[in-house]
Amino acid sequence: MATLALVATGCGDDGGADELRSGLPPAPTSVADGCRQADEAVSFTVLCPTGWPENVRPSRTTLRMLGETDEAYLLEDNTGFGSRSPVFHVLLGGQHEPFPSTFEGGGKRLRVTTRRVVTPYYASPRGGRVLGHRVVERPTRRVATTHVRGQHAAIMKAPPYPHGGIHGAHMIVMWNENGHGYLVSAHSERSPRAATMAALRIARSSQPLPDR
Repeated sequence: MATLALVATGCGDDGGADELRSGLPPAPTSVADGCRQADEAVSFTVLCPTGWPENVRPSRTTLRMLGETDEAYLLEDNTGFGSRSPVFHVLLGGQHEPFPSTFEGGGKRLRVTTRRVVTPYYASPRGGRVLGHRVVERPTRRVATTHVRGQHAAIMKAPPYPHGGIHGAHMIVMWNENGHGYLVSAHSERSPRAATMAALRIARSSQPLPDR
């Protein structure tokens, strides 16, 4: 509940969208390059950020494809941001199908953990009596709602790594647009609010590629 209050205080509506967008420097060319790679691989519109948090090293956004399909894309930047921004890991994603209306249980194609998974452990390596169960995955949970590009959006909190996978300990902004699902996922060592605000700024600066 404390996390919900922290996030919702700054993210309850879209009234500050212009202010958020103006706080971002122009995205480096490597971001657009990654978006173009995704655009060539998938069968739906890729949304690409025009703004990006300032960092001390050039961003090296790389494409991470989910299997050999054209149904989803995931881009990653983990070069590390400078002292002006606490965010050091960002993921951009999109999938052909929209997220469910509650946003929970969606985004599996984008490696968002959708359910709690446990596995038994035994008295000996060869089996025998079950001593208990070990948690392998924990679900990502919605902690607040907002708006992105005029669309209803959710702010999600991923469980820590390893239970949250590649999004471990991230704050994720998820929204649907034109029948497709999109997300921006950010990780901060300072606070969930810092990660949320960065993810929102990136999401709200996103636009279809000019040649799409």
